[in-house]
Amino acid sequence: HHHHHHHHHHHHVNVIQHYLEYDGEFVRRSRADAASRLETMEGRLATAQSHLMKESIRTALLALAEFHRERGELREAWRRVARSREYCSSGRQHTQVCLLLIELSVDLREWSSVRDTISRAEHTVMGDVDETPLFHQKLRAGGALAHLAEGRYSEAAKGFASVSPELTNQFHAVMGAEDLAMYGSLLGLATMDRKVLHEMVIDGVFKGRLELVPTMREALRHYSRAEYGRCLSLLQSGTLRRDLLLDVHLHAHVPVLLDMIRDRCIAQYFQPYSSVGLERMGNVFGCTLGEMEEVVAELLSGSGAEGVSLGEGARINALEGTLSVEGSRSVERKARRKARVRAAKMGVQFTRNAEGMILRMACIENGITIQNDKRSGWRNRSGRSRDGGRLGSLDRGPVDVFESDESISDDAMDIDNHMVNPNEF
Repeated sequence: HHHHHHHHHHHHVNVIQHYLEYDGEFVRRSRADAASRLETMEGRLATAQSHLMKESIRTALLALAEFHRERGELREAWRRVARSREYCSSGRQHTQVCLLLIELSVDLREWSSVRDTISRAEHTVMGDVDETPLFHQKLRAGGALAHLAEGRYSEAAKGFASVSPELTNQFHAVMGAEDLAMYGSLLGLATMDRKVLHEMVIDGVFKGRLELVPTMREALRHYSRAEYGRCLSLLQSGTLRRDLLLDVHLHAHVPVLLDMIRDRCIAQYFQPYSSVGLERMGNVFGCTLGEMEEVVAELLSGSGAEGVSLGEGARINALEGTLSVEGSRSVERKARRKARVRAAKMGVQFTRNAEGMILRMACIENGITIQNDKRSGWRNRSGRSRDGGRLGSLDRGPVDVFESDESISDDAMDIDNHMVNPNEF
């Protein structure tokens, strides 16, 4: 086996040699050439420094940075650019430095450095920013990329989706128009709920970008028509999946993101049903009964995508092969929701009454007396003042902040007689 491996390796070398002779002389010459260029440039920098010429120091440093970058010495390049920062004299030069630092940090995969540069840029008041109108859009794209790299998918999705349509390929050292389209739509599908996805990706400013990624556009179209199986099969399809896995920034996240999208689709699909046969779901999502059961079980145990769940009381019935919501549970769920609505209403009333009391105290302190029916303190039962006029903001009209499950008896809301702490509910 070892011998075979060795032979194979040897064969490989021959293939390369076949196309390109290894030229030791060329390598030696290039190294010498680079060394002498470096010496010249270092010389220029030293001269500029000795004459304290701010602008010349800056150009010398940026020239060195460019030299190192070409040689693939990115850290060295980054150091030079960072040093040039203190020699900048205009907003435009500052923005140039910021963008260079972001480009280099992205290439170095130094995401914290990307974030630092961006927050520093946002806090620095730029002089003549108008000269670089897309500067903030580039920052937004860079920030979204850092979120993606560090697995904050939801922030990344919102970031990419809100980059202005004017930014296309002007930041190509970091990402092109097609990348923006792909990242925004894929992350949007994975993290946004239906409404937000429509607002930000399918119909928002982002909409025009989808032309660059026709397969993703189709997938989104299927998703919005609730054709989840088709949506998923497009995403899993050979070409798209291959492109995603080849993407320099996405590839590590593809499996996770596709699972998140699948979970979201399953949860959406199940939403209107009280019971669904797993086999039927399997047909929709193109997988076997066993696989379907496994995925659904994972979703039930809460290890699915963040914020995606099949609702409370969802259970797998292994004997019948169905996924259903238990009856008693849904009753319990309704009761819980009523309690929540009630507590929330209490909170609203509580705030109104507190405001009323503060207002009353202020009146008393300032010697303003409120002529009113003594019986109910600062406000009589009906919320009308003696002359029958409404008491404006102190009115206790219906609170329609929440949809009401039941009208709550006025007694429960009468917080004058017995102060209720809404936090006890």
